[in-house]
Amino acid sequence: MRNIDRKIYEDIWMQSLDDKHRLAWIMLNNSVCDDQGRFELNPRTMRLSMFFGDQISDNEIKGVVNNFVTAKKILHYEVDGIQYFQVINWWKYQSQSSYMAASKFPAPDGWTDRFHFTGKNRKHIKSDNWNDGVAGFITLDQVFANQQ
Repeated sequence: MRNIDRKIYEDIWMQSLDDKHRLAWIMLNNSVCDDQGRFELNPRTMRLSMFFGDQISDNEIKGVVNNFVTAKKILHYEVDGIQYFQVINWWKYQSQSSYMAASKFPAPDGWTDRFHFTGKNRKHIKSDNWNDGVAGFITLDQVFANQQ
């Protein structure tokens, strides 16, 4: 479980969502995404993380994710035939985080990861782009131009 900045709740877009989408957005950011804001579309595991096993169909979960893509809140991309998703403003709502791991999923084109993690006894292991403020997409215009 990660700490999400309270500013996420001030987002007018989020305030306009119905209960199902609002819960899905919070839980997607809180427990589905990895530390870089990425996930692979897997309705079965997403049902457990986002809806606590409630009766919601795979198609409904895919529909929720597609609504987030349409709203330009997440980016859909494919690598080697596998569908991945990236929360576009991931780092905007991660200001309270002190440690983030590298992703096991490939990054979308134009994305810069930021990670910082430690090992046993808090011994520093590795950081990349942690303190220099570089992370996320450099320009969103290019990202969305590639989607069309």
